[in-house]
Parts: sequence; structure tokens; C-alpha cells
Amino acid sequence: MRADLHLQLDVLAEVYREDPDVLTLQTLACRVLPNPRSLTGKVALARALRELDNEGLVISDGVLVRASRPALRSLADEVERTTAL
Repeated sequence: MRADLHLQLDVLAEVYREDPDVLTLQTLACRVLPNPRSLTGKVALARALRELDNEGLVISDGVLVRASRPALRSLADEVERTTAL
């Protein structure tokens, strides 16, 4: 379970860092998985993306991944709040 959350955070970091660019699943896998060609890694990545998509944090069509606009706005608001402190 902890590994799933860690992978989700890694995925979010990569996707948000690349915004407004869109990442392919292969590029994302190469960036967040120790062995991007392993079946276990691909399944874990698919599961992480499904959870992040369900939460509205990313949008993925199974080939491409990008940050969701509402999540980016929320992130920007949070950054603004924390820097104002």
C-alpha cells in the first residue's frame, strides 16, 4: 500500500512538472519505475494512474497522461497560500 502511494506521488510530481506538456505512458514509466519494462511495474503504474484519474488529479486515455486543470488550479492556490504565510 505504501509503495502504491509513493508511486502515485512520483507520477504526480512528473506530470505536474511537465505541464502543460503531455507525457506518454512509456516516458512516464521510464521516469518513475526502476525497471520500466517489467510487467509488475507496468501494472503498478496503471493502478497508480487509475487512482489519480479517479481522484481527478490527472487525465489519462491509456496512452497519454496530463495534469487535470482543476488539480493544477488547486495546486496553484495552495502554493499561493503557503508562500503568503
